[in-house]
Amino acid sequence: MAHRVSLPSPGIGRSLLCAALSLGMLCSPANASAAAPLGHASTAATPASLSGRPSLGDPVSPLQKEQIEKILGSRRDDVAVSVHDRRTGSVFTYNGALENATGSIVKVMVLVALIERRRESGRGLSERQQAQAEQMIRFSDNDATNSLIRAAGGSSAITKLAKKLNMKSTQGRGAWGRTSTTATDQRMLIDAIVSGKVLSSADRQYVLGLMRQVTPEQRWGVGTVPKGAVAEVKNGWVPLEPRGWRVNSIGHVTGKGRDYTVAMLSYDNPSMEAGTSMLDELSGYIYRTMGQRPNAAAAALQGSFDGVVPSSDLGAGIPSWIRSPGAAYPPRLWW
Repeated sequence: MAHRVSLPSPGIGRSLLCAALSLGMLCSPANASAAAPLGHASTAATPASLSGRPSLGDPVSPLQKEQIEKILGSRRDDVAVSVHDRRTGSVFTYNGALENATGSIVKVMVLVALIERRRESGRGLSERQQAQAEQMIRFSDNDATNSLIRAAGGSSAITKLAKKLNMKSTQGRGAWGRTSTTATDQRMLIDAIVSGKVLSSADRQYVLGLMRQVTPEQRWGVGTVPKGAVAEVKNGWVPLEPRGWRVNSIGHVTGKGRDYTVAMLSYDNPSMEAGTSMLDELSGYIYRTMGQRPNAAAAALQGSFDGVVPSSDLGAGIPSWIRSPGAAYPPRLWW
């Protein structure tokens, strides 16, 4: 796990390939039938155009490019960040248009696309789909994701949702984990959910509720916030050649004077641990700075960050299978 994982040679069986890359990256789901409805149908809010770019006169974010680059060092070209302060309206982007593969962060789009499809026919999620959605978001389970994306309409449903939300750089690629995206697009997705531009109020709260309950082992990155703050998070990680470990984190942070959406995408990480550690440090800087007034950015790095689990402690007590490529769920051959 500590080293970059290369794709197996053509001579290795397909089942071993999927077991090694258990994010479902190479697995195309088949059709699945929808079950009985649950709850009442509701009309989803019509999304407005989400450009993801501040207009002239928008407030200036306290986040600073120089501080981001100081944290990243030699990795400055491998990482993308997009942050929207919902209190002031400021938007900060760093390499916001840098494309990457989603990995498991796409599971938020899978769930939103499925809910929208079910609501179009006057239905909610079935009990089975609700159970699968919990496994998919809270534990990043891939079998559940394969089933739910089939019910949502496959990779074309991801592309359709991206187009609806003006996520111009997001495109389904057949295998859900290979969906191409950018930090700007993923931040726009979270904005759309939080602000009500997609889904009904009850459905939005359902999705965000699952993201608030992500298993502790997966609450790194955006989830690295002190006690008293609330993080709705979804993370993804997978080794893909030629750019090594893709380690991504998206979500929404509130509480203690903060309300912001954020997406952080990275590639060329030498290991999963290196990627999560870097995103933890970025998340800490973002959290501290977003608690400052825009004209107090110079003081953003002062003070301690009490309550955050140090990245060096993240591996303590975590089962070995959680450290394998893909989801934090016991591995099994599922191709």
